[in-house]
Amino acid sequence: SDFFPRSSYEYAKSLLVKNKDEQKARENALSEWSESYNGPPGEGEDPYNQLLTGKENPIHNADFANVSLKFWTPFFKASGQEGQ
Repeated sequence: SDFFPRSSYEYAKSLLVKNKDEQKARENALSEWSESYNGPPGEGEDPYNQLLTGKENPIHNADFANVSLKFWTPFFKASGQEGQ
């Protein structure tokens, strides 16, 4: 499964640190994935990520959630931020 660091970080942080629900966590991840107005390009604009995903938005994929949490949960636990 593919890993998108900025989007997955925002997803995991929303769930584990900010105690947001699944829908809000995916919305926050999507804000990192999508192109923003007057902001930096989203991860989805990266040509290498486009090669991996094509036109598909990986944020709504179940694997995205699993990989994000598997990678970021130990980070948030070790940093003492989980559940704040």
